[in-house]
Amino acid sequence: LQLKNIAAELSRATQASLHGESEWVDGAYERAISMIDASLEDPQWNDKDLLYQLRDAIAALYVGKADPAITNLIYSQILLTK
Repeated sequence: LQLKNIAAELSRATQASLHGESEWVDGAYERAISMIDASLEDPQWNDKDLLYQLRDAIAALYVGKADPAITNLIYSQILLTK
């Protein structure tokens, strides 16, 4: 369930980026990273490698303001993962 929430934030980031709303993009990335951090602290998560990779990718997008196509690709992959 948490991955779907993270994917939803990435979808929001994509849409906001396409509309030039950078403050909404930043907020969506921040919420996604916060959810990942919470998941990393949860002992029920077995696949922490995926979470760390996902966090690194989203942080890179947040800092670099990358193309929304990258956000959309990550979002799609999350939905396929779980």
